[in-house]
Amino acid sequence: MPEINLSMGKPDPLKIGAGITTGMALSATVGFNACTDYTVMGDVANIVSRLQGAAQPGEILVSSDVYDVVADTISGVEKRVLEIKGIDEPFEAYVLP
Repeated sequence: MPEINLSMGKPDPLKIGAGITTGMALSATVGFNACTDYTVMGDVANIVSRLQGAAQPGEILVSSDVYDVVADTISGVEKRVLEIKGIDEPFEAYVLP
C-alpha cells in the first residue's frame, strides 16, 4: 500500500502496526438492552492487543505459533522478545517483512 500511494505522489496515510496470534478465546455480546458491545476475552485477546501495541507503523508482529506456520515461506524475519503485561515469561514475536 505505501508503494502505491508514494508512486502516485500521495502520502502514506496508513501509519499503524498489526499484531497476529492464534488460540482460543471467548467472544460474546456483553451489556444490557441498548447498551451492548461485542468483545473478545482471554489470554489471546491480551497477547494480540500487546503485539499490535508493540508494532511500529507498517510492521506486522506475529506470535511464535503463527511464525512456525509461515517460517518456510518467509525470509528476512526479525525476532523480538517482549515483556507482555499479564504474561509471566518473555514472549517471542517476529516482525514479518
